[in-house]
Amino acid sequence: SDERGEFELGVSAEKEELLVLVRARGFASRLSPWIAAGPEPHTLALGRGVTVTGLVKKGDQPVGGVDLGMAQVDRGGEHFLGERTIGTGADGRFTFVNVAPNDDWTLYGCIGSFQKHGALGVRPIQSGADETTLDVGTLVLEPGLRLAGKVQLSDGSALPEDFRVLLGRE
Repeated sequence: SDERGEFELGVSAEKEELLVLVRARGFASRLSPWIAAGPEPHTLALGRGVTVTGLVKKGDQPVGGVDLGMAQVDRGGEHFLGERTIGTGADGRFTFVNVAPNDDWTLYGCIGSFQKHGALGVRPIQSGADETTLDVGTLVLEPGLRLAGKVQLSDGSALPEDFRVLLGRE
């Protein structure tokens, strides 16, 4: 967009409908409703969003240097804004800023950064009204478990070099 926030998108058909994802530093991201292309301008208002804070501990000790993630529960294409991640400070505290308001979220520990510390259970949260703060309190680490396995192709051929296994939580 330009300095006034104005933008223009070219489309191939009149009245074609689009979803527009808007991101701006210092504001909560927003996905527009379906908007029809045409001569009428559309206004997409952004708010500051919600601040989500908390503390990660193992026993009585704060855990610094671990990563937390947040994602909306509704991951449908007309709603999902993408994953957000943030690290804890040396004091174990974390702060997500500009979180979309009035929505259901899942807060979790990013597995790779927790390996030597334990595991952090998934926590459902609901962001409140725009420009409020949600303190999720103290998140306590638990002993972690290991998942191991082997992937092989049904025809016995070698796996591709860029093969990855994705583990998701439900």
